[in-house]
Amino acid sequence: MDSTIITGLIGALSTIIAAIASPYFANKFQEQKKSKYMPVAPIARQNALLGSWVGTIEQKVGIDRVLKDRSPGLLKLHFKDISHPMIGEMKIEFKTTGDEILYEDRLIEAKIVNTIYDGRIFKCDYINKDNNAIHFGTLYGELFANGKEIKGEFLGYGLISEQFVSGEIELKKQLIVQP
Repeated sequence: MDSTIITGLIGALSTIIAAIASPYFANKFQEQKKSKYMPVAPIARQNALLGSWVGTIEQKVGIDRVLKDRSPGLLKLHFKDISHPMIGEMKIEFKTTGDEILYEDRLIEAKIVNTIYDGRIFKCDYINKDNNAIHFGTLYGELFANGKEIKGEFLGYGLISEQFVSGEIELKKQLIVQP
């Protein structure tokens, strides 16, 4: 065989091997990079997020059009299993000073999309399930060492205020699972 044919066959074979192996090595590199910067929390800490959480949501920006008294709202968050992403449901309710419900939204899907960092910090994206509603955002929370409290902040787009909103949340774990 001619040396140019052998060289061509070796080049073609090398190209085929590289094409097959590249996705494998790229995936391994991404996994290593991800685990280096976002270590996976122990299952016990992930399980601590399961269940029902109830507390307050205090909107600091974007509430002037809706609530003049800036009273905190009620926030309920419920996670059922630790699938990846961890999917749950969220309910927000704001009342006037006379306890009249001014705003209530039960159609919010919440997803913890990143692993829990250091067993306590997590990112939760939320979006309204109603395709006609523009209501979404991201919540960053800190799960306290006792596994029964979460404090954090959120940034999103408000359905009623029709502008960007932000604020703080405080939640406590409910011992009885709420339906």
